[in-house]
Amino acid sequence: MAGFLWRLAPRWRTGGFFRQGPEFASTSTTTAGPLNFWDLPVGSSRVILRRPMVFPDAYGLGFSYRARGERLTLACQWERIGYSSLLGYFNANGYQNELEDGDELHVGAEYLYLRSKPAIAVRVGAWTDPAHRIHDDSHYVTRAVLPHGENELHLSAGLGVVFWELQLDVAVDFSDRVDAISLSTIYSF
Repeated sequence: MAGFLWRLAPRWRTGGFFRQGPEFASTSTTTAGPLNFWDLPVGSSRVILRRPMVFPDAYGLGFSYRARGERLTLACQWERIGYSSLLGYFNANGYQNELEDGDELHVGAEYLYLRSKPAIAVRVGAWTDPAHRIHDDSHYVTRAVLPHGENELHLSAGLGVVFWELQLDVAVDFSDRVDAISLSTIYSF
């Protein structure tokens, strides 16, 4: 992983990163049932795939603006994710699966209530989640089992509270397919 952060002006910053996806050795086996493609005895096993699984690389660029008084911060980030690198593993046996690389765009804002005791941060944001599902249009069966995905818009909100050395943060993320909540704690000493 590599990155940079550059202060363009007193209130403007830009940054970028590159993150190489990990690679894992893997082996897939199948155990034969009564109806199998290989005419193997029921219960016997066969190695069907032995190759590395390569996870996607990602790179991106972002900007932030912190208003005078440092209470309001606005930020945006673009990220490119190389989802297609997964296909080397899944298409190893001659399958015709497809998976496109995707772009994510993140925007957000944070407002700090510095005079309150404890200090409070309120955050809102949105981001685009590209369709990154493996799909196959080569046959009507694979088209039904591996359909194209759809792009999604996520909306998020969060709250942070700082008590002396302890910081608590909670956030929610809403989209059509899944909603998520996260909680984090930081203790500084």
